[in-house]
Amino acid sequence: MLDGTNTSGFQRTVLIARNGYIETSSGRVRIENVNLEEDSARIVKREEDKAIYKLDRLGIPLIEIGTYPDIVSAEQAKEAALHLGDILRSCKVKRGIGTIRQDVNISIEGHPRVEIKGFQDVKMFIPTIEKEVVRQLNNIDNKEGKPEVRNALPSGESEFLRPIPGAARMYPETDLPLLKISRDLINEAKRTLPKLRSEVHGELEKFGLQGDSIKYLMANDLIEEYRSLLEILNEPQFIGRVLIELPREISGREGKEVSEILSLDIIENIIKAVKEEKIDKRDVKHVMTEIVNGKSFEDAIKIEKADLSDVESEIAKIVKEKSGLSVGGYMGLIMAKFKGKVSGKEVTEILKKLLM
Repeated sequence: MLDGTNTSGFQRTVLIARNGYIETSSGRVRIENVNLEEDSARIVKREEDKAIYKLDRLGIPLIEIGTYPDIVSAEQAKEAALHLGDILRSCKVKRGIGTIRQDVNISIEGHPRVEIKGFQDVKMFIPTIEKEVVRQLNNIDNKEGKPEVRNALPSGESEFLRPIPGAARMYPETDLPLLKISRDLINEAKRTLPKLRSEVHGELEKFGLQGDSIKYLMANDLIEEYRSLLEILNEPQFIGRVLIELPREISGREGKEVSEILSLDIIENIIKAVKEEKIDKRDVKHVMTEIVNGKSFEDAIKIEKADLSDVESEIAKIVKEKSGLSVGGYMGLIMAKFKGKVSGKEVTEILKKLLM
């Protein structure tokens, strides 16, 4: 039967690399090959007497990574898959459900190889492999084992898909010359290899960022933006607050998405204004809120300053009326009242004097 996913009748494959490896806690897993494959179509619906395919994948290149049979347990298979996934994400491959999939070849002693296709949820790795081992043991007992390709099901079970194709289906394209990759190109690729996400995570932790902030930077591909802002003002936690926390706080308070308004250019200009002492760090949230509510950057940083003698008397009044609050509690009330007309530093100095 014709497979509708191959609209040309066959799939083109080009060998990119061979004989690599990754390390796992259970030992080295060798990479037999890395191939570039042609994608052509995907099935979107199966009915009793027909299947419907969509051609939106025509011409999209796919990377196929094949390992040697070095994986000896379901746990190691999961670890290897996660490590390869980390490498791919560090190289900024397209992400999303279905874009990274695993096919697992499983064979226990006395049973022919079985290929299980369609893994997408890494949580199903171990249960699916374990259930296949049980199925193969039953096959051996019943003398039914045969090589085949099976489809992974959400339950962890699998279903027959097709026989395993033989080697005769693979043949070289005789009209195309071999590609020669220069040593200079290989050396340049090695020099510019991206860091693994796990390594980046460790670096960001050293800056003092917390887990949620790190996840946000990585999930939204903002690592380079964060680093570029650090070059302007080398205060890692403050940069993290301006880039991540304050936009989320303002979005929640204003009840609207603010990421397009508080663009990287705007945030960069705010950081520069802090460095040049045009605004105080404590004024940043006020400035960002003003911009979200329609003011230009230039107008937002023009903060009208209140007379400090009036500020001090007003703060003394607030302290008297709201006795027993923490410094942070008073700060919130005062900054809300003066709406950026007094700096946080000035308020702190007055509070220290009044609360001594």
